[in-house]
Amino acid sequence: MSRVEKPRVIIVDNDPDTTNLLAGVFKLKRLEVFKAPTAEACLEILNAQFGKIDCMVVDGEIAEDRGAMLIVNARRINKNIVILVLSDEDSAKTRVLDYGADEFAVKPMSTENVADKVFNLIATSKRGLRVQ
Repeated sequence: MSRVEKPRVIIVDNDPDTTNLLAGVFKLKRLEVFKAPTAEACLEILNAQFGKIDCMVVDGEIAEDRGAMLIVNARRINKNIVILVLSDEDSAKTRVLDYGADEFAVKPMSTENVADKVFNLIATSKRGLRVQ
């Protein structure tokens, strides 16, 4: 009998309060959560998990960092990963979407709205939910 695995999400944010709050809500919603404070830490998690991550929720500053190129490098590891960027301002939207983000949202946002966006993105992604 096959079973559906929990969707796997990486939260990429250098603010531990934000990361812990989102992680708690995601866990209550039955997501498997990984936390990364930097782009480099996120890529390490992606590699360690063999790219088997369904979604990344990324802080806007980290996502738009031209040096790190997180979104581009994450897509090289897993072309089907869904990427949601949460930014403090709308000015980074074009750049982040050009890098390959699937969704862009401007803070403030409730944790419920973020969780709903993540679920909707995963459900409508090419990959969908993984079955084992």
